[in-house]
Amino acid sequence: MLRTLYLSIENIANVGLLIMLVLFTFTIAGMDLFGSIDLEDSDLTQLDHNANFSTFYLSMMVLIRCSTGESWNGIMHDCLIKVGFISEIFWFGFIFISFFIFLNVFIAVIYEEFETVKQNENRNDVLSLKKKDIKQFVNTWAKFNPHGNVYMKATRLRAFLMELPSPLGFKGMKIS
Repeated sequence: MLRTLYLSIENIANVGLLIMLVLFTFTIAGMDLFGSIDLEDSDLTQLDHNANFSTFYLSMMVLIRCSTGESWNGIMHDCLIKVGFISEIFWFGFIFISFFIFLNVFIAVIYEEFETVKQNENRNDVLSLKKKDIKQFVNTWAKFNPHGNVYMKATRLRAFLMELPSPLGFKGMKIS
């Protein structure tokens, strides 16, 4: 799993930059639409001196907070009271794009890389040794060294490899 995340860092960074571009665009639009809301009004429940659209920084922080799902509907209702119907279009568009689309794109990027890593591991698995390959090696070695010697004469190596099945040997292959 960590390998998948490591290999998908570049794609995750691209999605992150795209999210930042969307946040920047909605921050500017939010400052234009909601920047003049009077925060001293008693009708407001969510907008206050720490969460408002009066500056770029505060606007960005409010949108990051809302993109996680944290009381975005309360802020939308405060904006609806002061600005009108356009605030619903702004908030539904923002939540739809930032929360639903980007969350799924982020997951899709990681999933795609996971599938790629899994396919590569399956291809590499074909080249790896199996228990049967080790057993065939031991049986062939026993034929050439019946007394259990650790070493074999170099002159017998060719015959040994020709008797040993693949992937370790050349049995059944025509080699001149």
